[in-house]
Amino acid sequence: MSAMRGSGFHLTAEETRLFKEQGYIVRPNVLSAREVDLLRRALTPAELRQDRQPLARHKIDALWRQLVRHARVAGPVGELFGGVPCVVQSMIAFKPRARPGRQARNGIALHQDQQYIKTKPAGVIGCWVALDHTDAGNGGFMVVPASHCKGLLTSRSREGRHFQSHSVVQHMRDCDGKEWHETADTFEIPGVNWDNAIALNIPKGGAVYFDGFLVHGSRSNTAEDRDRLAVAIHFVKQGTWVYRVDLNDVFPVRRTVRELRRRGNGAPRSAGRHRPNDRGERANRRKAGTRRRYSSS
Repeated sequence: MSAMRGSGFHLTAEETRLFKEQGYIVRPNVLSAREVDLLRRALTPAELRQDRQPLARHKIDALWRQLVRHARVAGPVGELFGGVPCVVQSMIAFKPRARPGRQARNGIALHQDQQYIKTKPAGVIGCWVALDHTDAGNGGFMVVPASHCKGLLTSRSREGRHFQSHSVVQHMRDCDGKEWHETADTFEIPGVNWDNAIALNIPKGGAVYFDGFLVHGSRSNTAEDRDRLAVAIHFVKQGTWVYRVDLNDVFPVRRTVRELRRRGNGAPRSAGRHRPNDRGERANRRKAGTRRRYSSS
């Protein structure tokens, strides 16, 4: 299978080794300050407050289509796969700052993305790009190093006082056309707890690339002076079957772009401000789907 062309961005041998051994790598300067600003200004406050968010912004927003094709976003993923990366979903991961006197409850329980994005063969890679500096204080990304080596771990449903809770019925279909439904709940992984996890300091514009089997999550944002905004993109290798019907229409990245650019009129396109003007674009909005504010950390 041919790899995508024009990425112009290569992982070092050490980074490749660390990804295989630890299940993740962190890279600074994945996006420039200008690109971060462009993405932030394209997101309205109303969008960030929405209880339901699109799962596939790259299908409805031109700027996000550039983002998922960015050489420094998709390039490393293509190298790790050894083939063409295909975008499964792209979404906002926003945690507003804490309100004085009120307990924050926007943490994400420890989980494996492969539990929610089931594929054949198994193989999901996430790219989580920080649009704010993130650390333990503002609900930053946390990982259990090398936890991906054990494959899909046993889990059980659990409500959490400090974490977002959800229960979603997912429509599934295999490659032979057989269909069924599964319920995806907030869950815990017996034997894995927060004492096993480490918080990553990811600078603004930096990113963490992580294996779909890596156990990860995040605590609530307890900082009263800092929001935490990030974007999460999930990829599979071309030829992989995605069982979830709402995510099965993947977007292959065969060519990359060097940088994010404005629209011709000088303004970035925002999914929240853009009105679909034909049947095809309205269909794309339906394909993009929505979800409650539960994100990949």
